[in-house]
Amino acid sequence: MRRGLALALGLLLGVSFVVGVIALTPPTDDYSLQNPYWNGMSQMAKSYGVTPVGNLTVLSDQPELTRGEALLVIGPTTSYTQEQTGAVSGFVRSGGLLVVADDFGSGNQLLQMMGMGSRFDGRLLVDPLYNIKVQQLPIITDVNLSSVASIAFDYPTFLDVSDPQSSILASSSPYSYVDVNGTGEFEQGDLVGPLPVMASIRVGTGSVVLISDSSLYLNGMIAQLGNNASLSAIIGSREPLLDAGHWSEGTLTMARAALTAVYQQADRLDIRYAIVVGAVSSIFLVKVKPREEPEEGDDMEAVMNEHPDWDKEELKKLIEERRRYAASRSR
Repeated sequence: MRRGLALALGLLLGVSFVVGVIALTPPTDDYSLQNPYWNGMSQMAKSYGVTPVGNLTVLSDQPELTRGEALLVIGPTTSYTQEQTGAVSGFVRSGGLLVVADDFGSGNQLLQMMGMGSRFDGRLLVDPLYNIKVQQLPIITDVNLSSVASIAFDYPTFLDVSDPQSSILASSSPYSYVDVNGTGEFEQGDLVGPLPVMASIRVGTGSVVLISDSSLYLNGMIAQLGNNASLSAIIGSREPLLDAGHWSEGTLTMARAALTAVYQQADRLDIRYAIVVGAVSSIFLVKVKPREEPEEGDDMEAVMNEHPDWDKEELKKLIEERRRYAASRSR
């Protein structure tokens, strides 16, 4: 019984430990507002009070959001549905501000489904002169934003701006170029700067701001040069919403979501008490087959067969004494 109890307690402690690790470990997903590491956006969330939006169709259900909110779409990696795109388009055309910061993700799909002509090119833009240590981290000094002198980019692309009523907000330096063949060196045929990296496009009564880098507002980049100030200049006094439904989720995030779903179901009193009762009962109802005590005759026969010269009566007395002693210890 003790062994079964130990196994049950060990199992219960093991499950509790795993649940604790899942619940307490910060997420490490790219762009997560709860991720405190370099690839998360916890600093932006804290500074701007960002509200995550898991399903963009809420924009259609709450049209009043267009009056004072900015929707941030940063580094999307999964596809948009027609219903989601329609909600975003309606949000913008009714006066909302949409900010799309992307480089090699699914931002172009969103723009296409919204009927816009501008695109993220998808090829790497580098600058061998104006950069932070390496040419893949170009510094943008041609910036047309209030109180922003320069912005630090991280493995960006550039913009192909073709929509009417558009204006360029920032461009790369004349020394920048597009590494067409991915060689890391300038070659004949490579596109040369200046090239647009940030633009504002009028759509309906709202506007769309395109930024050709999804890393600007990550924890590891937001404090660089004027990155933080650029976000303030773009959204102004609007309350920021964040599209949180178009990133691929990591294993830890999926496990936490499953744990949250279980907890929400267990929040009902009847289910919660059933789980507790079941856990306690499992400990005490573990059945372990008891060890069978040998019969007195079998015990004596075994000893006499091994030691035929021993006195049978004396042996019988010893066995009786041993049984009485065992019985007294078990009381």
